[in-house]
Amino acid sequence: MGKTYGGIFDFEGKSERLEEVNLELENPELWNNPEQATAISKEKSLLDGVINIITSLDETLEDATAMLELAVEADDIDLLKGVVITCAVTIVMYYIQGILSFESQTNAMFDGFKTMLYPLSTVVASFFLKEVNDALGMTQYVINAVTPYLDQATYPAIVFVVLALIVFGTSSSWGVFIIAIPIVIPIAQSLNVHMPLVIGALLSASSFGSHSCFFSDSSVLASQGAGCAPMQHAFTQFPYALLGAVLALVAFVVLGYSYAG
Repeated sequence: MGKTYGGIFDFEGKSERLEEVNLELENPELWNNPEQATAISKEKSLLDGVINIITSLDETLEDATAMLELAVEADDIDLLKGVVITCAVTIVMYYIQGILSFESQTNAMFDGFKTMLYPLSTVVASFFLKEVNDALGMTQYVINAVTPYLDQATYPAIVFVVLALIVFGTSSSWGVFIIAIPIVIPIAQSLNVHMPLVIGALLSASSFGSHSCFFSDSSVLASQGAGCAPMQHAFTQFPYALLGAVLALVAFVVLGYSYAG
């Protein structure tokens, strides 16, 4: 992307002038005039600062453009509009109230863009993994494989365990719902399983897998907000999620036999 912005942001002009200043500073005769040498040194420092700012803004703009293209491809343009409007209103209100200067808010916003690039790339990678698993028919294969071992009493517990492992391995909670519900619900109806238990098993499996998987969107965004790595966040979450999963499994087994009887 070109960096010809004009005015104080004339990148090409500033770069050419910086080269000239560097050549002047390399001239030994310059240092015979301390005042001129000091003035040129200050100019060099100023030019370095402006060029670094322009370079940083250009890189951030490219990153933001890439995020915009991803959002458009994902049909999230309405959400993007909402984010842009929210940022614009916030900047104006903070400036009017004297909370933050325009420069401070702009720098903070660009820093936020940069900070979100890593979690965004992780989430995008998880989407690729989900697409691969969907193309291979993983979820449907696993459900079909365990179907012969299902009965009215154990059905909710088995659904919970199987789908929790699938969501944990693929980080796709809602994607699993799309594939699993058309299979799980009809089987539950044919076995006359208590339907609230089945729905509870689906939701519980989604919650466990999503919060335990280190590359799921919820874990990545939560870790980013906490200022730690996704793996660190997953390790802190997993003991609590595993405890909840064990208690949920026991509850599904007990309630499954209770309603089956």
